[in-house]
Amino acid sequence: MPGGSWDHELLISTRRNRGPASEALGRPERNPSLRPGQRQYGPAVVLALGIGVPLAVACALVVKVADTSPLRSDTPAAPVITNVEPGKQDGRQTVTVTVEHGQARSVTSTTDGVVTQVDLVAGQSVADGAPAFVADGSPVTVYVAEAPMYRDLTSGTSGDDVRDVQSFLQRLGYDVAPDGRLGPDTARAIRAFNRDRGRPQDEDVLRRDSVLWVAPASTVPQAVHLRVGDPVSDGSEVYLPVSTTRLVVSTDPVDAQRTLRVADVEVLLAAGRNVVDDPGAVSVVVGALGDEVSSTATVQLTEPEVVGLVPATAVVTDPHGVTCMWPSSTSAPTVLTDVTGIWGTVHVPVNLIGTEVLVNPRQVREDLSCGS
Repeated sequence: MPGGSWDHELLISTRRNRGPASEALGRPERNPSLRPGQRQYGPAVVLALGIGVPLAVACALVVKVADTSPLRSDTPAAPVITNVEPGKQDGRQTVTVTVEHGQARSVTSTTDGVVTQVDLVAGQSVADGAPAFVADGSPVTVYVAEAPMYRDLTSGTSGDDVRDVQSFLQRLGYDVAPDGRLGPDTARAIRAFNRDRGRPQDEDVLRRDSVLWVAPASTVPQAVHLRVGDPVSDGSEVYLPVSTTRLVVSTDPVDAQRTLRVADVEVLLAAGRNVVDDPGAVSVVVGALGDEVSSTATVQLTEPEVVGLVPATAVVTDPHGVTCMWPSSTSAPTVLTDVTGIWGTVHVPVNLIGTEVLVNPRQVREDLSCGS
């Protein structure tokens, strides 16, 4: 069969022509230069060795460089020293202002006698230290305070009522410091007050019946009930004040005047108070609020105070709750109280401005205790 003959001859021819090249496809020929027992490696192994050896050398170099790098985490940190910088802080706070409509409460007398003069006028605000009325020839003076006097004050007495009276005398221009103790300076101020108010006989004693206590929210009489010739006694109604509206601010009192900003208007918040009861200021805020009875507001010092500024990293609070900083890595700590701050800085006392401070105590000090 022609087809079968052709296949047979092709197969025989193929087998006869099979040479070294074709045999290499099935089995590699041995290199005649190799000695007996010596192993022959293929191209792939040689290629792998050619790439792997340089790579290993490179890795060793990288490890060596990393081992000597100055960026290692165990490299000792150096102390960083800076100076306490001057700055200002205004104590700004976000607060809530609430409008409160107060109930009128009668102002009553602590004096016994017959009224011989009345200085109070309906609709006119009474002033702190102004004359109120005269009974049995002895003048009675307006005393505006949060709380009434409950006893006569003499040399040696002390308490919050003494401090209130000292503040009262200071407001009237007498040289006295409100420390809550009735010492020689306060006694001299009381003697001068009694003389100026027509009561020299009281000398250095401030008698409870020599003043008419008026709460800060009750300074405008709506109706005065005293008449010349009327008897007056302890507890007698002197006048009924106008019903008052005041602003209550959700902040603790501070010893400085602050500015309250609410609804795009500004009014003053007096030192030591968290209530605005000045009728003009209240009217401005109430008008700006419209029908609202409360609003978010801000309050800040009217005159910002100078403070020292240090980075927050310089300040540490130890396990005992004491806060401090250090001038250097080896110095004793400077203890801080009433620490405040903002935006990564801490406010420190003004007397520290210009002094040195260690910026990174946690990195360079083993002892972070604030004890000296």
